[in-house]
Amino acid sequence: NKAQQHAANNLEKGSTKISTSLDSGKGMKGVTRAFERTFGRGSATPENMARVASDLSGMAAALRDTGAGAIPANGMTTNQINSVYGGDHTGTLAAVPRQGPSQVIINTSHVNFRNTSRLSWAAGHETAHAVHGYIDVMVNGYKGYKFGSPEQIESFNNFPPPLRLTNPDHLMDFVQ
Repeated sequence: NKAQQHAANNLEKGSTKISTSLDSGKGMKGVTRAFERTFGRGSATPENMARVASDLSGMAAALRDTGAGAIPANGMTTNQINSVYGGDHTGTLAAVPRQGPSQVIINTSHVNFRNTSRLSWAAGHETAHAVHGYIDVMVNGYKGYKFGSPEQIESFNNFPPPLRLTNPDHLMDFVQ
């Protein structure tokens, strides 16, 4: 819960910063610079910025939702995840299963499970999958993750700007 609330706070702040700049013009230069640093040169169009602000707001709302229709976060050990979903998920901190009900699985055996900052990042990242259906795209043969293997980090760093706008790690990178 602490990680979810931390992620929601960051997502709300990012959304508000963009929306306020778009509505009033206040701070637009700094927001444009930060936006293009994350999403690529030329990406800070009003349409792209409004879309990202809306996405961030939707992700935050989902993380705060405790109602009957909320997306649950379920803790499982690596062995439980492997048993239910197959494969080896030792390196997986969190994931949204492709089958079954919408949920976020948190690997309680993962080395970063007690790292609030990393868990917060993962909660936000997975919420982008669960809420917006965004997928982890491959660039140069690897899925792009900010905190992945060297190849995944290189992929993350080489995403073309249009793909960055819907990449869960780029969305989280903007709000951190």
